[in-house]
Amino acid sequence: MFVPNKFTEFFRTLGVRSFLFLALAMLSVVLLCGFFFSQLYSSQKTKILGVGEKNTAIVTSNFEAVLVPLLEFVKISAYRINYLDEHTEGGVSADAVGKFLIDQNAVYSKIIDDSFLGIYSYFNGKFLPGIDWTPDENYHPVDRPWYKSAVSSPKQIVFVDPYLDVYTGSTVMTFATTLNDNRNVMAFDIRLDKIQKMIEDVSRNDGYDHMVVSDGGVVIAHSDVDMVGKVYDLSDGTVDNIYEYVISLLDEKDFSNGAVVEYGGINYVVYSRNIGDRSIGNHLHVVCIADSAEYFSSLKTVFIVSSITILFVLTVVAVVFIHIVFNQRKIEKLNENMVMLAEVYDHMYEFSLSANTCMRLCSNASEQSDVLGSDIDDAQIFIVSEMNKLVDDSSKRVLTEFVNLNTLPDRLASGKNLILEFLNHDQLWNRARFISSHSPGADNPDKILFLIENIDLEKREREKLIYLSETDPLTGILNRRSGESKIKSLIAGEKHGLYALFDADKFKSVNDNFGHDVGDKVIVAVAECLRKTFSNYDVVMRLGGDEFAVYVMSVTDRDAASALMRKLFNHIDKIVIKELGDFKINLSVGIAFFGAGRQSRFESLYREADFAMYESKKIHGNSMTFFDDLNFDFDDIRR
Repeated sequence: MFVPNKFTEFFRTLGVRSFLFLALAMLSVVLLCGFFFSQLYSSQKTKILGVGEKNTAIVTSNFEAVLVPLLEFVKISAYRINYLDEHTEGGVSADAVGKFLIDQNAVYSKIIDDSFLGIYSYFNGKFLPGIDWTPDENYHPVDRPWYKSAVSSPKQIVFVDPYLDVYTGSTVMTFATTLNDNRNVMAFDIRLDKIQKMIEDVSRNDGYDHMVVSDGGVVIAHSDVDMVGKVYDLSDGTVDNIYEYVISLLDEKDFSNGAVVEYGGINYVVYSRNIGDRSIGNHLHVVCIADSAEYFSSLKTVFIVSSITILFVLTVVAVVFIHIVFNQRKIEKLNENMVMLAEVYDHMYEFSLSANTCMRLCSNASEQSDVLGSDIDDAQIFIVSEMNKLVDDSSKRVLTEFVNLNTLPDRLASGKNLILEFLNHDQLWNRARFISSHSPGADNPDKILFLIENIDLEKREREKLIYLSETDPLTGILNRRSGESKIKSLIAGEKHGLYALFDADKFKSVNDNFGHDVGDKVIVAVAECLRKTFSNYDVVMRLGGDEFAVYVMSVTDRDAASALMRKLFNHIDKIVIKELGDFKINLSVGIAFFGAGRQSRFESLYREADFAMYESKKIHGNSMTFFDDLNFDFDDIRR
């Protein structure tokens, strides 16, 4: 039989009118399903088109994510060279800048991955490679694109048209910027292999051809690796393919929201985004192109076959199918939203303060998935228990206070967000956030979201940049700018203590007789002695050259200060640098106090310690002089 016996019996008992009603209902269901799938087709078409826009944005975002930290390194290095030039009498020498670049190359080689190729400079008429490389005699820096581009846009960080390294097969990009006088230039090279791989990965399944191309028509990266390095020359006014045609339209047409262009009788879907500052000639384009007919043909086939199949099934199980479809769509929508949020947040909870219940919306702990989406009683006990499993002991107290639901309404009274950063048990930084659906100041907020995300990479990158900006690159102690800033803050806060200046005796003769490399070893050794002598709570810094300074809180008497200096001198006496032979390292120390009852400024302490230090230099060997011992008054000089 064509239908099962039970179905035949069922239809017989329906009667004509009931059967017609059922047939009409089934027809209505079929028509509704047809309409539903036409809407679904339109939605899917929009979604697929959005893949191009999304992936173009991903390529742009990832490219900028690679560029931004490198641009910060360029800024930091340029700032340091400018600072040395401004604070060196007669200006910094090319040799000193060359040594600085060598040091920076060593530092950045450790911080950045193997995409970093090196920093170099043209300074006071001299090319400084920064690495062990000697250019041939035909190499003229001022004729190179990196120099010309930087000089043509002074005080800006420019990136030069990339080129393909024939030896490595890698695309190389150069960043460059002028220094203080706008005639000296510093540049920075990186490989773009990561961008190429990322474009290949993005293009693998989305149906688009992706590329990054410069204003000059140079292909920096392409979904087809064989296209990397190709130059599309539009200067003759002719175009030979869809890529040249799209590139010729980039300056006059906005493809950021997508557009359909016709070339050679074929319609293409095109998306494009820009990277860089067009006003200074630094401009790159991220472009994706797809043949629209080819791109949508598979989609049409899938939807036609699916529609026919589903309509056939609907004639048999229409009511059940509709029920399943609508419920399944709700579940899929909820799941999609949860998946998107779970990409950002490792843990999500929803609290009802009035009911004292909690619902776990998502969690990266697989063993807890059995309670996902269920209400949990006594929310306060639950969330404290959850946080104790997650948080490191060092952050446990502050996080426990943060998740106190009893005080939460008062803390949310001034805003809709509360944020706390903490360490988890894996020593990774996380950010916890409470979000209220109520407006700030509203009475009795009830529904609260509690979210936790991993911010370890973001925080450590931020701390790394802060460390680099505050630290002397040779010794690892504070540099002058950050050290003096901390001391001024302590003085402003009435934190009394000792300020001392240190100078290595006859240091110039060390550089002259033994070389700057040995001089650097002396500087590093003295810094290490200071680190051993003083605590982490003291401010220890290098002023520059062979000069150091320290501010020690709570030491305001001569006995304690003398004991500290003797401890330092003992460490200095134990320094062994084989290149120095019998040459003895000695320090001259000047000491001034900022004590109770004294109205003082940092500049006054510095002058007093500096004057005392020069008195110490009159004494052979390690020596210290207290400014209070000198019969000297700076006010007498002014009078």
